[in-house]
Amino acid sequence: MTAKSKRVLILYVDKDGDITKVTNIPTPIIGRDKNYEAALSFALSSPEDSDLNALFYAIKLYDELNTKKVFDECQIATISGEVEEGIESDIRIREELETVLSKFNADGAIFVSDGGRDELVIPIVSSILPIISIKRVIVGQSEGVEETFVILSRYIRKILNEPYLRRLIVGIPGILFILYALLSFLNLSQLFSIAIILFLGIIAFVKGFNIDDVVIEAWSKYKLQSTSFVLASILILLALYNGYNVAYEIYISKQNISPLQLIGEFILAPFTPYLNTVLVCAIALIIFLSSRMLEHYLAFKPVRQDFIGIFFVISMGLILTYIGNVLKQPSYDFKIFGINALFLVLLLFLLNLVVIILEKIY
Repeated sequence: MTAKSKRVLILYVDKDGDITKVTNIPTPIIGRDKNYEAALSFALSSPEDSDLNALFYAIKLYDELNTKKVFDECQIATISGEVEEGIESDIRIREELETVLSKFNADGAIFVSDGGRDELVIPIVSSILPIISIKRVIVGQSEGVEETFVILSRYIRKILNEPYLRRLIVGIPGILFILYALLSFLNLSQLFSIAIILFLGIIAFVKGFNIDDVVIEAWSKYKLQSTSFVLASILILLALYNGYNVAYEIYISKQNISPLQLIGEFILAPFTPYLNTVLVCAIALIIFLSSRMLEHYLAFKPVRQDFIGIFFVISMGLILTYIGNVLKQPSYDFKIFGINALFLVLLLFLLNLVVIILEKIY
């Protein structure tokens, strides 16, 4: 396809929605006149913003292409995202671009950007419309000390005013300062370097595997499940920690204890007068499965898998408790153990089978 036969859209994307926030002009802004009016209004309100230069450059590029008749038809449009950048902002950018294309069916786009985070939306645009060219607008500045100070002050104001930059550049160091103060108060300042490495490692792990978005999405959809999952996880960790401490103390006090006996002590470590490690873990899982079953029931979804899962957890808790009792006694007759274990497993298997059949019937 030759350049003459193309319908080209000159597109400027304001990812953080500054133009709409400052001028109160809703996007998408389609056409040269409307974009020029928006640029003038933006210039009067925020003349130092880099978005302004990019918007004027897009208008200038539109005029040049129309004058030279480089393309068969050309149009200019400005679209924007949300102030709080994220999934909602990307969705809005996509919707506004589709609105623009419904009014001007372009064959390709020239993407105008002031660099930085605005170029993060390039994959979104290219998934809808081929990008012919990318134009980055870099604003030239004087090298004088006074001008440099003015520029730095503007950047500082921008950091303090934009939520994303404020959290990244101000919020995280603030957390580190608080952590250092707390460790110093507890005479543990020597652990600060370890704490920083752990903190940065957690951030890298969370962002690298996109765990924060997964957690936010899970919380928005399944509040009861998410809460019960956290509580169940804490309960399981406490039970495992308690079991490890009990088994370790027995290992220190008894010299001739076997590994199997230690496993038995760990399984049956008393968490409360009537509950051991395995039973506490089983209760934690039952809490989570019960909350999930309740959410499924309130949403008119099938609950049979949750009900069967609860019964399976109960069965495994009883089996592991029995195994722990056997492992604690090195003189236990393993023939009797085998017979009893087989009987217990078969009994619980039959009970699970009965539960499944009753669930299918009723």
